[in-house]
Amino acid sequence: MGKLKSDLATNTDSARPALEIVGWRETEVGGGIAVVLVVENRCTEADILGHFPDQFEAEWEHRYGNGAFFKDKIALIGPAAARFQDHHRTPVGLLLGPQLHLQSIGAGLGNDFVERPFGKLTIAIFLTAVLGALLSSILIYFVSRPMLALLGTVLIIATAISGTYILGERNAIWFGPTSFSVAVFLGAICGQSYDLISERLERSRLHGQFRRFVSRDVADSLVNDPSIYQQAAGGRNRRVVVLFSDIRGFTSLSEQVTPEQLFSQLNEYFTAMVRIIFNHKGTLDKFIGDAILAHWGALEDGTDEDFTNSALAATEAMIIELERLNADWKLRNMPVLGIGIGIHLGQVLAGEIGSEQRTEFGVIGDAVNLASRLEGMTKAFSSKWLASGQLIEATGRQDNLRRIARVRVKGREEPVDLWTMPFCEASRAKYEVALKLFEAGDFDGALKQMEQYMTNYPEDLVAEHLLEHARNFRENPPEDWDGIIRFNEK
Repeated sequence: MGKLKSDLATNTDSARPALEIVGWRETEVGGGIAVVLVVENRCTEADILGHFPDQFEAEWEHRYGNGAFFKDKIALIGPAAARFQDHHRTPVGLLLGPQLHLQSIGAGLGNDFVERPFGKLTIAIFLTAVLGALLSSILIYFVSRPMLALLGTVLIIATAISGTYILGERNAIWFGPTSFSVAVFLGAICGQSYDLISERLERSRLHGQFRRFVSRDVADSLVNDPSIYQQAAGGRNRRVVVLFSDIRGFTSLSEQVTPEQLFSQLNEYFTAMVRIIFNHKGTLDKFIGDAILAHWGALEDGTDEDFTNSALAATEAMIIELERLNADWKLRNMPVLGIGIGIHLGQVLAGEIGSEQRTEFGVIGDAVNLASRLEGMTKAFSSKWLASGQLIEATGRQDNLRRIARVRVKGREEPVDLWTMPFCEASRAKYEVALKLFEAGDFDGALKQMEQYMTNYPEDLVAEHLLEHARNFRENPPEDWDGIIRFNEK
């Protein structure tokens, strides 16, 4: 097919009618030529009646040899003026009506239609859609960042549309980019939606798992930055506050009630205690029978002061909550529980511990053992909770707590100071005087002070133990006394 030619006549003679053939197109049709003439008439009716015959005859003879130009040709004639509204937008640009008709005639006679590379329309749509879905899948698989995936999708669609236009214009091949573009777009949307939903489900699953042993705040931070847990799970040395809590007389308790009642009461107790630990941003390490092991600082970063004060506040809240539970259990004719709590600040090894079949995050080390020993010492001193000197020093609360003794527990040579709540504020200074005399080896002076102390505060069960040790050491003075009470039992 021939290309459209322009032969725009310039009429500078105002006396001559402005009748112009503004363009034509020639194409071979069978054995002849088809010609489309696009005519524009800018003259008035009076101009045509008064001047058209003479001027047209000259133009006709000059340009078309009195019609010889059209011999054996098909001619299509139509207007070009905008007022006739015969302009049409096509993939190759703006064409006039006669030009479209000529294009159709030439394509039909010469079998030169635009071709689809895949034959039937349905097959073309199907194959281009499959190709678009495949490219979209590859893009989503290799590009995980949403913005880059979106940019890649836009580039693929833009390339498809541009390539279709170029092939259609140059080679008369029409792919039809709609199905391909829609497939790419829908594939990208579905892929991103799947990634988003999967990510949210995974975050929800991780959050649920973390919430089983850490507080909500810590769980949120671990979900938002999983690398925190990944680093911790591999094992690392951490300075941690360890809390160890145990129920006193659990064996005898289990003999008093049915297994169903025991498990129900234990679950109620554990639920209340763990809630307090989480409220104070602690991490539940594990349940050991009727015991609770918790810690602060193994997963999250912070200061010793923050962790120790949180653990101490949790300890005091656990004691208060148990009193509330016991009052409620009494009303329901259930046995009451007593607990002892030991807390210590020290170095541990934190990480995932277990076998190939099962692992759990935990802490091990001397600090864990000492916290367990301190819990055991609560029975020896009739105290509800005991804290080590290292922990109390980090809290900065020495002024409103009392140191009750310095001991050496079984299996550990380094002594530890035992701290707990004072019986009352007025008693704290008097107890401290008696303790200093006792540790200095003045057992007579310590005994005198403690007897006077017990007269004023007979309900202080912790002080009774210091009084008993003062009596025993006065009667049987220890050799090489260094102010440390030794315990050979756990």
